[in-house]
Amino acid sequence: MQNCVATKNGHVVCSVDAINGCKYRQRSDKYDPGNFIRHIRTAHPALAKSHGLMQEETSAPVKQRKISKVSVAIDRQKLLEGIIKLICTHNVPMLCVEWEGLGIILQPICDALKMQLNRSNLVCHLGAAAQKIRLEISSIVKGKLLCLKIDSATRLGRHILGINIQFCDPEQNDIVIYTIGMVELNDRHTGKFLKAKIMEILVLYEISLDQIFTVTCDNGANMIAAVKQLQSDLQIMINPLEDTNGRIDQSDHVDVTETIEKEFHNIITLVRCAVHTMQLSVVDVIKAFDAEIRKCTLVSNKKNSI
Repeated sequence: MQNCVATKNGHVVCSVDAINGCKYRQRSDKYDPGNFIRHIRTAHPALAKSHGLMQEETSAPVKQRKISKVSVAIDRQKLLEGIIKLICTHNVPMLCVEWEGLGIILQPICDALKMQLNRSNLVCHLGAAAQKIRLEISSIVKGKLLCLKIDSATRLGRHILGINIQFCDPEQNDIVIYTIGMVELNDRHTGKFLKAKIMEILVLYEISLDQIFTVTCDNGANMIAAVKQLQSDLQIMINPLEDTNGRIDQSDHVDVTETIEKEFHNIITLVRCAVHTMQLSVVDVIKAFDAEIRKCTLVSNKKNSI
């Protein structure tokens, strides 16, 4: 500081800038070093820094945010139920459990429950949930007479076969519907192939063919062929056993066989979808008048554009 000031004629003057000079001064009897330092920092910042008079920049201390603790009633089952619904009901990808934003919410809960959530173990949780649902549906439909509905659709190059079962609940006096399969088809959609896929789903739910009362499908030849093969399989299943020589023991089983065949012949009834049939009928009618309909549409479009 002594090199930055000088005494002249009873005043203390700023001498830090020897080249350009400075007019800042104080009376000797009222000299205040702090004012001089402040002046030098403001008027001569570069020289103040070279003389060590500039304050070092220090970052302000980070104030710790206080996080309040709250009590939340939740367990592992409830947490997994919420995550599974996000994926299966709201179409959120399984990757969501590894998103940073969702992790801020989930991590404290997972730490409290001493569990981890990631894509790998989420697949296991989903598989366990699906198995639990299958067991529950299996117990509900056990021994019940069921109506089967099958339909196929193609979206974005993927072929899906949808299967659901319907039955009457006498307690609620209502029709209960369960979708038991959404199967991706990666082979030719022959009747034999579709029948095999339908049987795979029925086995998963421990549903036997003799529980199926009707099968509703569209008018596709492959769908009808699949239902007819189910009818044939059921007919074979209810036929009496043959003896070791491949012959039926007529003496013991002939009367029972005739009774069973009369009672259960074509027990699986093929029901062609009424909506699909109506749609085909409408299309056939429209085709005959397609040219006239197009003319009416063209006139209507012109009027709307005026």
